[in-house]
Amino acid sequence: SGGEGPLLIAAGPGSGKTTVLTHRIKYIIEELGAKPGSILVMTFSRAAAEEMKERVVSMVGRRTARGVVMGTFHSVFIRFLRDYAAALGYPPQFTIYDTSDSLALVKTCLKEIPGYHRINFFNIKIKFHVYSPLKIYICKIYISGSTRL
Repeated sequence: SGGEGPLLIAAGPGSGKTTVLTHRIKYIIEELGAKPGSILVMTFSRAAAEEMKERVVSMVGRRTARGVVMGTFHSVFIRFLRDYAAALGYPPQFTIYDTSDSLALVKTCLKEIPGYHRINFFNIKIKFHVYSPLKIYICKIYISGSTRL
């Protein structure tokens, strides 16, 4: 069983990580009596996440497996963000932009600035960092539905 508490498995392909995790999930639910919603399983790839879900369903049943929080790191955290968006003051139907989408939005917003056409952006590269103040400001405006900068 590996004991109680968190477990991290790091091993190469084909070494049995999914088998170990699915059996542990079954053990925690059936032997230790844990509620499925108290179990969090994250993996890197969609394929691994889907395989894990299928195996857990076959071991504990669809209804029980539905309660286990399983998926890729991205899908799990997007789920958390959507579940708690209202508590953070955001709608749950938010959009997550990648770097190229963010840059396109900034360029669109910049075009709204009077005199933009006189600014030479030819040799300027706009580089975004994850928590760039400009990016956060633009996202807040976008979420609020305002068309004004």
